[in-house]
Amino acid sequence: MHRNRNQGLLLSELGDHLLGGERGPAGVKRIASLLHSIRWGSEMILKYLWRGAHEKVRELLKSGEAAYVIWDESVLEKSESLKAEGLCAVRSTKAARLKRIKPGYFNPPTDRPIFVPGFNWLQILVTGMTGAPVLAHLRWWTTRGEKASKKRLEEGKILRKVAKLWGKTVIHIWDRGFAGSPWTTLALDHQLRFILRWNKSYHLIGPDGRKHAVWKISLANAHGNIA
Repeated sequence: MHRNRNQGLLLSELGDHLLGGERGPAGVKRIASLLHSIRWGSEMILKYLWRGAHEKVRELLKSGEAAYVIWDESVLEKSESLKAEGLCAVRSTKAARLKRIKPGYFNPPTDRPIFVPGFNWLQILVTGMTGAPVLAHLRWWTTRGEKASKKRLEEGKILRKVAKLWGKTVIHIWDRGFAGSPWTTLALDHQLRFILRWNKSYHLIGPDGRKHAVWKISLANAHGNIA
């Protein structure tokens, strides 16, 4: 809980905590045996996470608070890897940060995105206005190989599961990566409540069947309320 990516808990350190400093290697072996055991699978972890998230939603609703479901999609970059199972091409956010123009330095050589080997992942958090969030779901997926899949297919499966589990009792939070007709149509079909960060370059189709800029619709509504 109190560590970040650069200060992750090492396997040897965890072995020391399990059996003590002198028996640390034996503790590491026990952990490795557990991780590689064929007597359990990742489904047990997923069920545990969903159960904890469901309890969090019940607690929030019971106390009269709003329950928010935050969807976070990103990638894990493995720029130096080529042999790992399930690797696919992912857009590098690290490279994008390095290419930003800085005063007094040359412009970057190109504006085209850089893709590196890596994995796609999706996580879902349940939280209220106060308290710590609870991890409800975490999934890795790839666009290549025997287990290849598509982003909206993977996310659509989870959306249907959440819609069946919580319905209108929660409010979903989506960033601009979810903005677009296919995803919003799916959310509206399931009658979900959501807050979506819309891309300003996208348009909405109004009752007149014409395309309208989103900011103009908001401005018109604001003027109407003021009037």
